[in-house]
Amino acid sequence: LAFVHDFCFIIRFMTSRSDNSMLEVLRDFVGKAEETEIPYMVTGSFAMSAYGEIRFTRDIDIVIEIDRKKIGAFFEKFEKDYYVGKNSIDRALENESMFNIIHLEKAVKIDCIIRKNQEFEKVKQLMATAPCLA
Repeated sequence: LAFVHDFCFIIRFMTSRSDNSMLEVLRDFVGKAEETEIPYMVTGSFAMSAYGEIRFTRDIDIVIEIDRKKIGAFFEKFEKDYYVGKNSIDRALENESMFNIIHLEKAVKIDCIIRKNQEFEKVKQLMATAPCLA
């Protein structure tokens, strides 16, 4: 009986308005990233949920490939709807680390992870974004 109760909670949780908000924010991010021609890859537990492994995190992890020339365009595209710090983008790019943006209306946080400039990371992203041949 406890399992059934927990399972019902999971179903309610995944179909709640907040999860729809996360999907809406993800769609918004993808649209803006594509408009600014910034390659991206959804990763982390939010991506795992697409394969049936549900984990309860309240953010979205996205690996992005951005260079100094595109920071301004990225900032301008996101600053209206998101809390985003231009300095945090600069630091993340310099350290090959990450920065956060937060959707102002829906309060959804996105961890933007700078893709490391190593051959393994390039191949991993290529494989993750390659079309399925099955």
